[in-house]
Amino acid sequence: MKIGYYQFTPEWKNPKGTIQKLKHQLKDEKFDLLVLPELFTTGSLLTEKELWKFAEDLEDSRTIEELTKIATISGGYICGSMLEKDNEDYLYNTSILVSSDGLEGSYRKHHLPDFEKHYLSSSWDDPKLFDIGESKAGMLICFDIWFPELCRIMTRKGLQVLCHSAAFGGINTPDIVKIRAIENRIFIISANLTGEETSAERTEQYRGASRIVSPDGDILAESGSEEALVFVDINPDESNHKRLSFCENLWSEWNNYKTEFSSNAQP
Repeated sequence: MKIGYYQFTPEWKNPKGTIQKLKHQLKDEKFDLLVLPELFTTGSLLTEKELWKFAEDLEDSRTIEELTKIATISGGYICGSMLEKDNEDYLYNTSILVSSDGLEGSYRKHHLPDFEKHYLSSSWDDPKLFDIGESKAGMLICFDIWFPELCRIMTRKGLQVLCHSAAFGGINTPDIVKIRAIENRIFIISANLTGEETSAERTEQYRGASRIVSPDGDILAESGSEEALVFVDINPDESNHKRLSFCENLWSEWNNYKTEFSSNAQP
């Protein structure tokens, strides 16, 4: 299975320009799964008015339409986060999974940093898994990865490959990505923004530092602060072996907890 990420600097507040950049960069690429950063069409530093301006209805989305065209050429699936507005006038930061058939699934960000709570809504829907060929994939967005519960819930359902779209500048998130991969024995593709965005109020500097981590915690690929398109080949079935050198089966330990986690079906 050929998986990868594209960490890049969007055309800030210019979705059409960003889509053209994606088309140019990916026009000759073939892959099974590609992860794009958080709010990859617009950039992340936006006012409330701009958030509403760029938000889309998933059932009538230019972004999904254009990604479908790219997925048709590549033969694979594309995941990334965008602004979604629903018919009840709520705004969400939503990851989408797109194939040549169009939208395959979506995930609304659960954990919002405090400054995002002024504009965006959280969703506490149970995170779902999606079939990519014979593998099971899930999605998280940026700050979500700091909370182990979401990864654990999806892992109990059979998660093999986690798509993590991000827009961070701090130093800790790449380490947390590795920890989540090890403690759940899953593959994680983490794609971050690069570059800088400056508004009247503040400047955001994005670190890059995207990476792909194996269930053993091996860094299969990672990047610095520059734009990068990276692919690796994996066997997703490696994530089915919940075994450590000092623990034959992690399921046996998880089942000892008297919580909702222990009642979820074992894959």
